[in-house]
Amino acid sequence: MKHLLLTALLSAGMATLLSCNNGDYLADPQGSIPTPPGLNGDVEQGVITCSVDSAHKYYRYGVWADMTPTYVLSGMIVVDQKPVEAITITIANYIGTGSYTISDTSLGNGITINRLDEDTVALATYVARDGDGYATITVKEAGGTIKGEFGGLLYRLDSTGVTVDRKDSVFVRDGHFNLGKK
Repeated sequence: MKHLLLTALLSAGMATLLSCNNGDYLADPQGSIPTPPGLNGDVEQGVITCSVDSAHKYYRYGVWADMTPTYVLSGMIVVDQKPVEAITITIANYIGTGSYTISDTSLGNGITINRLDEDTVALATYVARDGDGYATITVKEAGGTIKGEFGGLLYRLDSTGVTVDRKDSVFVRDGHFNLGKK
């Protein structure tokens, strides 16, 4: 009898859970969860989002600075009031909306991700820069606010901070930014 009662309660509980309609997968009645990148590309001002090797990243406190002719975009991830990861996007010879590439032939453009390495608790730096890695940065709106997209392949810098390790890389995709001027 005890076994029958337990089975009936478990079955009723499972039926209740399976029939429950929780709404859309990304529904958030509080409005506090940011839209993951790639769904519509809209991010709130001061934010840079992207996927780094399929892990969603949400960099806050983002700004851009005009260091004519170079524009520098940056943001960071803060946990317990301590920065744990930062991103910097550099556009050399900025001329307005359009696409800027990072390749073997580009000059001055770059994407850098700095983060704490879980294994050694040392700073790990991944870069796409002239001759190392590749990426595209697309500026869609410019003015007091700069909006756009980015993505590419970044290599880890070795301990000298000069040479990249081509065996250690991350792939950045679905990157979006919406930043006010510093």
